[in-house]
Amino acid sequence: MREDREARVALWCRRVRDAARDIASGLGRRDREPGAPLRDDWLLELSGYRHAAVAAELGREIDERLTARMAAPDVAPWSQADHDLAYVLVHALGRLQLPESVPPLARWLAATRDPALAVEAGIALCNTRRPEAEGALIHARDHWGMNSETWHQIGRFFVRVPQGRANGATPSTAPEYVERGLVRNQRGDLDGAIADFTAAIALDPHHAMAFNNRGNARSDKHDLDGAIADFTEAIAIDPRHAMAFSNRGITRRDKGDLEGAIADFTEAIALDPGDSRALTNRGNARCDRGDLEGAIADYTQAVALDPRLAMAFNSRGNARRAKADLDGAIADYTQALAIDPRFAMALTNRGTTRHDQGDLDGAIADLDHAIAIDPGHAVAYHNRGNIRAKHGHLDGAISDFTQAIALDPRYASAFVNRGHALEAQGNLDGAIADYTRALTIDSRLAIAFNNRAGARLATGDHVGALDDYAQARHLDPRSAIFAFNRGNVLKATGDLKGAIVDFTEAIALDPRFAMAFNNRGLARLDSGDVDAALADHDHAIALDATCWQAWWNRGLALLRLGRREEATASLSRGRELAPAVDQARLGGILRDLLGR
Repeated sequence: MREDREARVALWCRRVRDAARDIASGLGRRDREPGAPLRDDWLLELSGYRHAAVAAELGREIDERLTARMAAPDVAPWSQADHDLAYVLVHALGRLQLPESVPPLARWLAATRDPALAVEAGIALCNTRRPEAEGALIHARDHWGMNSETWHQIGRFFVRVPQGRANGATPSTAPEYVERGLVRNQRGDLDGAIADFTAAIALDPHHAMAFNNRGNARSDKHDLDGAIADFTEAIAIDPRHAMAFSNRGITRRDKGDLEGAIADFTEAIALDPGDSRALTNRGNARCDRGDLEGAIADYTQAVALDPRLAMAFNSRGNARRAKADLDGAIADYTQALAIDPRFAMALTNRGTTRHDQGDLDGAIADLDHAIAIDPGHAVAYHNRGNIRAKHGHLDGAISDFTQAIALDPRYASAFVNRGHALEAQGNLDGAIADYTRALTIDSRLAIAFNNRAGARLATGDHVGALDDYAQARHLDPRSAIFAFNRGNVLKATGDLKGAIVDFTEAIALDPRFAMAFNNRGLARLDSGDVDAALADHDHAIALDATCWQAWWNRGLALLRLGRREEATASLSRGRELAPAVDQARLGGILRDLLGR
């Protein structure tokens, strides 16, 4: 029996070596046998050989084929075969969940300079579910940066590692409290982390990093004012604390203080001109402010400093998309994914941009992939929901918005868009409830007031609708559609003078708003100003010759003026352009108007 077991283990180790040679030679080579194992086939097989000797064999392959190569002075670009080999070896070790799995994974994680490879190694270490993995993961966190995209992807799996330092001996010094606080923070124990950082501060009131870290934990708890106070204290203790300036800038941006955020990022960059992440963050704040050229300049400088900074390419893609440079945006998202194939946000953004270009299949494929990589990625569900809603798949859209909300209960836009989908299904009460929930999260969300007004109007609540439109206009006085919508309610309630004022303001904000001219014309017609009404309808048709309402209403104005022949032609043209569902009804009205 013992001999049989030893033979079986020896066979398993030989299969590890066979797999490594096969994958390293390239799984796509022409001389491979048909039906030979593919990458995931090898991973599944090797993961089943749960023995310390197999873990040691996998470790030797990693040390000899990967870690030693990465340590060479000049590392040649990695091929697809190299990436496939790294993927299979590290994930097989992780799935074995043996103590022997940890050291080679830790060595590889410490050696690799590639963010994507680091993510795979870090996730594999988390999958060992061994307490021994905690130290290597904390080292990786400190190396890549707690706020880096690389650590963000690894950190989501950190909870799989049994608690070590977080539940060890009670700290006795400020640095020990800080270290335990960082571990608790990473595990999602924000209250415990804040308590540890506070204890560190009590022992050492001049510990700038303790204030900085407590600020991060408070920010994660949405205590933005408390976070800013902590970052400010860290800066007072150490005026050259570039990280504290950056973190305060991030929090100020979260609060909407873009000028303060830009000032903080600028100071962080002055203190550390090589800080590519501060440049990226300043670019994000500039983008929010509408300074797209300034944002793109920051992102471009960031990738010049760090050509592997995937999030800078992703952010530059966002700025280019805002400038309607969709090809440039997709190129940037694709570059971000070449650097980090597991960058779910870049996949989400590329998918959304592909939809903008009319590539529905490509858009859904990217968003599906983003969700597969990161099932907790609320934005991917939200954006896929938007695409489904636009194509009439309302049930699927509502399901996606609901999942986004479950993942992020403060996702105001997801409530707004689910409300819009519910409204399209005729569920007005559900829609109003969602718009109201969005406003409890963000009381300055003008679109939520606008949409709730529309739903209230559909229920006959004209007073509530007018109040909501007034709020929307107050929050966004440059929106032509908000002025237009309130004008429609005022007209429906008989306030023709007020309606004309709102339609006029909508036209001033958007001189090419054909329906605003049409509806002002109707209000003027109802108030007896027929010549002005006719001028508005003519203007609407000049802007949009397919606007059937403008042709029809122009005909009504011409009838009032006694110009029957012109009226007949205009009314007939309006009926021809109208949707098929309206043509029979309009035909009957036309016969009644003309006495036929």
